[in-house]
Amino acid sequence: MSDTVEAGSHHKTDVSAASEDKPNTLTEWSLLVLTTNEADEKARLTLEAFEWWKRTESRAEAADGDQAAQSRAPIGPVLQAPAYPSRPVAQRVVDPGSAPRRGKGGSPESRIRMLHALAHIETWAIDLSHDVLLRFRHLANPSLNRPGDLAAVESEGFPLAGDLAEYGEGLPREFFADWIRIAADEAKHYTMLSSRLRELGSSYGALPVHDGLWESAMVTSDRLEHRLAIEHMVHEGRGLDVLPATVRRFRGGGDARSAELLLEIHDDEITHVASGLRWFTHLCVQRGCSSTAESAQHQGPEDDDTKAPKKEKQKVDPVAFFHQVVRSKFNGYLKPPFNKEARDKALMSDEWYLPLVKPKSAPVSATRD
Repeated sequence: MSDTVEAGSHHKTDVSAASEDKPNTLTEWSLLVLTTNEADEKARLTLEAFEWWKRTESRAEAADGDQAAQSRAPIGPVLQAPAYPSRPVAQRVVDPGSAPRRGKGGSPESRIRMLHALAHIETWAIDLSHDVLLRFRHLANPSLNRPGDLAAVESEGFPLAGDLAEYGEGLPREFFADWIRIAADEAKHYTMLSSRLRELGSSYGALPVHDGLWESAMVTSDRLEHRLAIEHMVHEGRGLDVLPATVRRFRGGGDARSAELLLEIHDDEITHVASGLRWFTHLCVQRGCSSTAESAQHQGPEDDDTKAPKKEKQKVDPVAFFHQVVRSKFNGYLKPPFNKEARDKALMSDEWYLPLVKPKSAPVSATRD
């Protein structure tokens, strides 16, 4: 379970087929999923991991005192996250500009392309959820550690994304519970979409795909706040925005079944955006949201004008810090129309996103049908 994947590799042996032993910690489950090739198996293992987590936690809740604490589902050892997750061996990966155009859903072929693209996004969402659990495991509250959990990082010395000392008490158990739930949601979504593709005479893997979502995620692999901001508040927030038009296209094409599936997925995605915002804010409060800003002091005539302006650490609120992260880690502006109803349900008020719209771009609101 210690194998890692080299960046750019799409042909990793499926370790799940070689091991009969089931993981008994959360991070080992995540490593197993990330080193598994086929999407169906990734989804199945993720759902199994979630059932293991819920079953173990339920037993602990039924126990008393010290036995209850010792019976909780182990978070697991700090392990090195793969540089690139294992992906389907036969998958045709192309540059984003060469991926099939989805169209507007007016034909069966167009709707299949749209469903295939959405299923592909869900496969990456599965991997990204497990990547969070593995890559940022070391930020857990020390009380969650068990003997040996830090042995791998101490012996191998692999780099860690962020320092626990910066985060106060660190991540509580609730964070890990939230993220294995999110991973299971993404696995459920993939399973629904791939099943629908088969009903329509196609299958996941039938069309070329691009890996832009993972490439975007790697830009945010340095800090958990950056990952939450870009992947879960920007990208998943955008998913909420485009849903109304997507549902209309499927209904307009006579595919009410696919439209209903998308609405079911949409309800789960609202909770994912809410979780991203919740934990982004939590981390911001823990760290104090420090950001480097130029000193407000101006140089006088007697100062050496060849020197760079002095810089100092300033404290900013979570919303302002989110704006800073997006402007530094996301390429471009946020695009209206926004699904205000869905964003409000995720507790993302417009102060989070309207300042990130391109100037003079009207923030038209999208609504769910």
